[in-house]
Amino acid sequence: AYATEKAETSVAASAVAATAQASDETLCVDMYQFETDGDLDSLPDKPYAGWCFFGKCHYRSTASFSGSKATWDDGEVCMDIQSAWLATNKLYMEVWEWNVAWDKEYIERISEDLSDDIGDLRNGVDWTLTPTPTSKSGGTYAKVLVKVKLTSKRLLQTSNASSCGQSLHVGPGLHGGLSGFVLPASWDHSGEQLVDPVEMPSYHGEMELALCEDLPRWDPSGMWGSSKGSGPTFLDGLLIAWSLFA
Repeated sequence: AYATEKAETSVAASAVAATAQASDETLCVDMYQFETDGDLDSLPDKPYAGWCFFGKCHYRSTASFSGSKATWDDGEVCMDIQSAWLATNKLYMEVWEWNVAWDKEYIERISEDLSDDIGDLRNGVDWTLTPTPTSKSGGTYAKVLVKVKLTSKRLLQTSNASSCGQSLHVGPGLHGGLSGFVLPASWDHSGEQLVDPVEMPSYHGEMELALCEDLPRWDPSGMWGSSKGSGPTFLDGLLIAWSLFA
């Protein structure tokens, strides 16, 4: 679900992420200011902002307007992602008015394709976005200030040494997604998207099969001719050196 119930993740997103490979990127977003002339409450408005990526959502605390501006000082919120998700999933952002019964949107949902700005995102970007105010808000303009940064994670990999350095990767493939859920037209709040779409890239669970034997591990106990037969002996080393320089 999205901000109507302040769910932090959808069931579909959790299921898809559980089958995914290890994350290799960290996405950080800070929606820190909102400006509009819209009004959704007869009492002082209490706006809050939220952003979602890959079906997982994060929210600002409620704020108060100073004139036409509301500011959040919560700081950035980060989530670990896979770089493959950037090509198939968008960053969604919305600003809502908190209400006891049903929260209302100030703006039409913002949808940003991050795959087009990966180079800039590495250094961090500070966007000024001008979304369309909703008809409910009665606003004539809206402005959202947001900082976005993408950082690569360092993945440590280990593998056994191989005498020829070749291996075969095999494994089953997996692909899936969810188109999201929008309230039907018969509902009072028709058209509001409660569940974000999630698109998972194709994954291939890999299992490495060596096509040649692993190099034997060297055992220092064999330097002087160990009877165990594990690793080259000191005499073997002398014979090899003599054959190279003879």
